[in-house]
Amino acid sequence: MLEGTAKEIQGQTGNPVFPCSADIRDPEAVHEALNSIEKEIGLPTLLVNNAAGNFISPAERISPKGWKTIIDIVLNGTAYVTLDVGKRLIQAQKGSGNLFLI
Repeated sequence: MLEGTAKEIQGQTGNPVFPCSADIRDPEAVHEALNSIEKEIGLPTLLVNNAAGNFISPAERISPKGWKTIIDIVLNGTAYVTLDVGKRLIQAQKGSGNLFLI
């Protein structure tokens, strides 16, 4: 599925797209995925960080474990990816030192 989407985006934009998946709740998995991306197509200069772990469920059916998973994906995952990419940009002197988590 990722490969097909990557080809479609690349075809429409002419820009290289490298499909890569990782459990963004795991900072080491994020780091390794970004290593793969950087090796394959170079340092990202644009990050669209749209991490989400949403599902429709009545409140009484959401367990503490389910809630923790959502929070780990949405908050921690977003931070892990943004911080890792930001640090790489700063190290390459392509970043300003300002990281914005939106």
